[in-house]
Amino acid sequence: MTQKNCPDCKGNLRKVKLFGRSWENPISGAAIDADIRFYAEDNAKRSSFLGMFKPKGKVKSFICESCGRIFLYGIPN
Repeated sequence: MTQKNCPDCKGNLRKVKLFGRSWENPISGAAIDADIRFYAEDNAKRSSFLGMFKPKGKVKSFICESCGRIFLYGIPN
């Protein structure tokens, strides 16, 4: 990622991990570690063997330290 500042307020962007909470894991939540999550093309088909998508790239998440806006960036392979 080349951008170091928030495009809205010019604040500093800091890398973060996103996680969710649900009835299965109400206290700690399941981490969605953006460094190891991937994205695929919108029309991607699952493989017939393992049922997985072919990754097009990685997703990284950042938060602005000034305004709190969260950014997701796709980093192509």
